[in-house]
Amino acid sequence: MACGGAGSPPWSFGAGTLLPERCIVSIQSCPAGRPAWPSALVLSLALSLPAVPAQAQEAETGTTPLAERETLAKGTAFRVLGQDVKGVTGIVVGQVVNVLVDEAGQPRAAVLDYGGFLGVGRRRIAVSWSVLRFTPEGIQLSLSRDQLKNFPEYKEGEAVQMALQPAAPPAARPASDAPAPVPAPAPAARSGAPSTPDAAVPKSPPEPAPGQDPAKEPPPAAPPSPGKAE
Repeated sequence: MACGGAGSPPWSFGAGTLLPERCIVSIQSCPAGRPAWPSALVLSLALSLPAVPAQAQEAETGTTPLAERETLAKGTAFRVLGQDVKGVTGIVVGQVVNVLVDEAGQPRAAVLDYGGFLGVGRRRIAVSWSVLRFTPEGIQLSLSRDQLKNFPEYKEGEAVQMALQPAAPPAARPASDAPAPVPAPAPAARSGAPSTPDAAVPKSPPEPAPGQDPAKEPPPAAPPSPGKAE
């Protein structure tokens, strides 16, 4: 016995119709061109799909070592992008909008949204990383407005011209560092000229012995006798 009449849903019944104990529903064949997938196969595929990524993740976790950790103390690292930059007078003159690094990853320059007033007249320039100083109070720029006046703007995709500290002028050499004049050498003595020996210099007479008259000369010493040995 089929449920309902032709064209009505299999479980719709008219008024006053008694419900049978069993309702026989005819299984219609699939239209041509549509494959009939067994329900068991479809259920098996649905249950097996989520298990593939989980197995791969477990295998990766079991063979790959976990990343190490390093803690940066508070106040030792600073956020750069979007930070205000103060000039030499302590007034905010711009913001950092980009950081340029080299092939080794080292910062070379910072792109600043510089100048202007209330957002009007601002321009982007690149300044060397060496002219910036990072402190807990903020970022300090060591170049003044006059030094950055008419500096070329930064343009994406073109050669970067970054602002540097001006080269120090060569210091004048003080007068004290001038070399002293070399004295002329003394003339050499001519050969054959008489030289004064030390013996020609007169010597003072010896002092008299105590109790002796200085005006009276001492008697000459007696010569040794020939019979006595010296």
